[in-house]
Amino acid sequence: MEPNTKKHGWHQTRSEYLRYLENMQLSKRRLSDYVWILNRLERYMNSGNECDYSEKIGKAFMEEMHNTLGPDSLTVIRTTIRRLNDFISQGKCAFHAIKIKPKLPEPFQGHLDGYVEFSRLRGLRESTIARNAEYSKKALFFFWKQGIRRISDIYPQNVHAVFMASNEKSNMPISLRSFFKYLYKIGINNVDLSLNVPSVRKPQVLPSIYTKDETAKLLASVDKSSEMGKRDYLIILLAQKLGMRSGDISKLKYSEINFLTKTITFIQEKTLAPHTLELLPEIEAALLEYLKAKCAVNDSGYIFIRTIPPYEKITRVVVSNVVRKAFKKADICTDGKKCGPHSLRMTLASELISENTPYMAVGRILGHGDPNVAKRYVKFDIEMLRDCALDVPKPSGALAEKFRVPEGGRQ
Repeated sequence: MEPNTKKHGWHQTRSEYLRYLENMQLSKRRLSDYVWILNRLERYMNSGNECDYSEKIGKAFMEEMHNTLGPDSLTVIRTTIRRLNDFISQGKCAFHAIKIKPKLPEPFQGHLDGYVEFSRLRGLRESTIARNAEYSKKALFFFWKQGIRRISDIYPQNVHAVFMASNEKSNMPISLRSFFKYLYKIGINNVDLSLNVPSVRKPQVLPSIYTKDETAKLLASVDKSSEMGKRDYLIILLAQKLGMRSGDISKLKYSEINFLTKTITFIQEKTLAPHTLELLPEIEAALLEYLKAKCAVNDSGYIFIRTIPPYEKITRVVVSNVVRKAFKKADICTDGKKCGPHSLRMTLASELISENTPYMAVGRILGHGDPNVAKRYVKFDIEMLRDCALDVPKPSGALAEKFRVPEGGRQ
């Protein structure tokens, strides 16, 4: 029997569906696409003397359109019909695909759940717990595919094998050591397999920095004529002028902006420490411009939200993509350098150091718990490094004899 073949009064369904889409605050252009498709669907139903809509009719309509429309139009039609079916059966429809993550087989899942709970009791940050759990889950899936059905059957050679098979060798070892230490501590494993996780020496990569001309070019590349453009411009300003991390930008709230004291005060995602920054005039102006253009409504209090339904707060990934896209559009050379929000934070730090700003002050601006962290940025100030250079000593001993200049002769 075909699922969900219940028929619905078409005109009532159409009206309720369009009203729902309007309440979701879709743009006029997107609404017109839905109306165009629903009109074609209605004409198709009339040609077959169908007065009511069903999933079967929707499927037949898509097959009919397959022979008359191009791939882009077919994608829009499939999306519209899928959401129409969801609306009829559930009273709502999803505006983005939800990926269902596969669950580990038991008892692996139970051990992973126990590890997550153990990590929370230790007071680890949720971001750290999520990262460790994700890498541990990948390793457990690998072990399961290798025919291992019990944690106690994991041996050092298996640990080495999962490491060699991973494409994330620089990040996975930390998480695996934490997970195997937990298994050993609570007695699931008799051997501490964390000692068998290979170590990876990370190269000391120099922070990526850009010139003032390049950062000015970056801002100039953003088209501020649209709501999204105003949002992206503000995001780049916060990273470039204040050195805010991507996670802190994505979670910024209205309540954290004080227009009277001209300050931005928030709890840093990385350190969980409160941090206060100056609300610079250009950032205040960009913020007000964005708020005026902002059409979407969100009761969560977050400043930056998606410009299309569902109107949820953006993620740190969105912030990173905004900055990277601007670098590409500005045609700034990024060969051998990173081009995300962190590079703008590094650039700000380098500029402050080059202006002889004390390390303590740089540390406070960047929200570092340890002010000495800022000292690593001094290596990018070439002029300051020149002042530290020592004179080349005169050669002595065998070296002096080798380069000795004879009287009246040339070297």
